[in-house]
Amino acid sequence: PLWLGGEPEIEQLTKSKRGETWTIVRWTIHAKNEVVSADFPVQEGMWLLKKLPHLRIETNKQLTLAELRLDFEATNGDFDLFLISNGFLALRKAELLVF
Repeated sequence: PLWLGGEPEIEQLTKSKRGETWTIVRWTIHAKNEVVSADFPVQEGMWLLKKLPHLRIETNKQLTLAELRLDFEATNGDFDLFLISNGFLALRKAELLVF
């Protein structure tokens, strides 16, 4: 996987629905022709933020998908669910994160 975007702006937000409240992180990335937003549960969003330096093309040792999976699942749960989450898909759709 390669991260082609710049450094995301991170904002922590509280969401509510049907009396339930939870916290998310919203990534805002200024791409060439658009501003892309992606929402993540706090722990997942911060995990991915820490991994970005290892996903950049100019990095000496990029992480493989298998390495990301192992690292994610050690602390966050099911990596396959993360790959189809709205936040992750927003980054892929905007071609900021490519495989």
